[in-house]
Amino acid sequence: MKKLLLLPLVMLLMACPSDDDDTVLDPAPEQIIGKWSPTKDVYILNDGSQIEEIGQDCYNSTIIEFLADNTIDLTPFDEGDNDICVPDESIVFEYFKWEKINDTTYRLTSKMAGEPEEVDNLQIEFVNPNTFIIKDDEDGTTLDGVEYTEYHEYYERQ
Repeated sequence: MKKLLLLPLVMLLMACPSDDDDTVLDPAPEQIIGKWSPTKDVYILNDGSQIEEIGQDCYNSTIIEFLADNTIDLTPFDEGDNDICVPDESIVFEYFKWEKINDTTYRLTSKMAGEPEEVDNLQIEFVNPNTFIIKDDEDGTTLDGVEYTEYHEYYERQ
């Protein structure tokens, strides 16, 4: 009886594909890779209420692109002549890089000409594949004289 039970198990094991092949699966693409633009800022006040600010036209035109090689291409916009948004060419980076630390933390490292290197660890929450929020604790910071505890910056995929 035992031999009859073992026979299907042996056949099943022989039919399973081998794990020793050299096939390497590509990891899932990092969801932050792509072009993003800011859409709004939300300030969380001490009492739990919120102040929402929709960015100005030029601010919303800014594009931050997270590239697969872990670099960042930033195209900020500013108001030019006749109130037209134009790329702000005064912001020039020697380098601007990103690194995923864990599911909610990304490290951004940048250096502008003549300035010291800056390193920021950002708390990023993906609301959906096309929206993320940068969350920052801001205890004791004020906006128009009102103290707030958190600042959330929303971005949409372009």
